[in-house]
Amino acid sequence: MFLVNSDCGMQSANRLRSCFALGCLCLLTGVGSGAKGQVLKLPTTVVEGSGLLTSAGQVQLSSVALSNITFALNSSSPALLAVPSTVTVTAGNSNAAFDLTVSDDSVYEDPRIVVISAEAAGYAVVSNTVMVVDNDAHHFGFSYVSSPQDTANPFNVTITAQDAGGAIV
Repeated sequence: MFLVNSDCGMQSANRLRSCFALGCLCLLTGVGSGAKGQVLKLPTTVVEGSGLLTSAGQVQLSSVALSNITFALNSSSPALLAVPSTVTVTAGNSNAAFDLTVSDDSVYEDPRIVVISAEAAGYAVVSNTVMVVDNDAHHFGFSYVSSPQDTANPFNVTITAQDAGGAIV
């Protein structure tokens, strides 16, 4: 999980940019927090087309809320990864879960990063990223066909849909 907020500054952004430039996946763990210690927890990776991921996101406070605190949620790409408009940490609790909805299309794309943010009155904006990996075929692979083959005789061929790395989709 890579947590970005107003306290992280350019050092974290540069580390993330450098990591992607090298082609690796940044799965940095750490707890960054807003001015009052809130944390936004999200899955690091989701698969396109997963649909509704119940209670997959969570706003967590550093202490119990004395009254209801409503956080506005925002997605940098709501057509790809949608979140509800708000989530409320109710009085007496220190966290609130919310659903994520991962859409699908039939076009192959490279993995995409979506930024989810949460903010409430009196709290700094806190953000986190989710990588959405594609579930569509990049290309098709064909099994080996021994040679020679006669046009009058049937033979077996296996065709598989594969991602860019050759894994079967």
